[in-house]
Amino acid sequence: MTEAVFGRKLEGRLALIWLDGVIQVKTWIPLPAYAKKHSLAVGALQKLLQAIKESPKYEELTRLCRLHDLEAEDGIMTLMYAILFNSCGAVSSTIITSVARFQTILEVERRDIQTSTLEALEKYENFTEESLGEMNFLESFLLEVLRLHPPVFDFWGVAKKNFTVSAGKKTEEVRKGEQLLGSCFWAQRDVSVFLRPGLFRCRRFLDDEEKKKHLLFSHGRFSEAATIDNHQCPGMDIAFILMKATLAVLLCHCSWELNGIPVWSDKTARFGKPDDLVSLQSFDFDSFEARRALGL
Repeated sequence: MTEAVFGRKLEGRLALIWLDGVIQVKTWIPLPAYAKKHSLAVGALQKLLQAIKESPKYEELTRLCRLHDLEAEDGIMTLMYAILFNSCGAVSSTIITSVARFQTILEVERRDIQTSTLEALEKYENFTEESLGEMNFLESFLLEVLRLHPPVFDFWGVAKKNFTVSAGKKTEEVRKGEQLLGSCFWAQRDVSVFLRPGLFRCRRFLDDEEKKKHLLFSHGRFSEAATIDNHQCPGMDIAFILMKATLAVLLCHCSWELNGIPVWSDKTARFGKPDDLVSLQSFDFDSFEARRALGL
């Protein structure tokens, strides 16, 4: 993700240190452990910013900031939050959830997803835009993960104009300037749109392409491109391809067993992940074949 935006890969360890202490907690109760985390985060941030300044796309990004009347430093920090805090957090959570979910579906479904993914890979000999585009069953599985277990539970926005929201027989008038809170978690469990919405169905988006327009990822409809006039994430396509490609590598070149069967209760503040920590009992990785397929 960082390589796609900045032109170079940022060090993951520094990103984790920064994320772990990025928010400074202000309280009269001494919190020495968190104070240390925040201090380490400040140091990691300086190293990350220096790495970005030395990246191939830095000048291009600063020009874009000036074009939109943003200070370069503010613009770069916004990208940092978007990529490391929002995007990487959502992507990693969705991949963990997908790995866990894959262990809960029927054996025949697991086999069919793996077989169709391998067939697309073998057809084009490696992971390309074309091979990923033909992994339709895998995509349906991933979309169902995003529907039932969204990494972001809800989102906020400010109304830019007056409009009306209708849900069944109820109608609400929204005025320009009002702050709004939306819940993709509950919207994607709408019984009028999704048959048996509480059930995980791998083929849900394979059988009905129209259902995609009711999926909210990440701050708008999945089928809606980002524009100046909406809140859709401009990096949505990059994030989705990254998740799909990662899962394809896992399915084609890895095998794993989990410690216990993952369970999802009605708890919502979980970033989509199961109730308990997802831990591996075993994990095998054919690195040689994976590198060959990725053209490395």
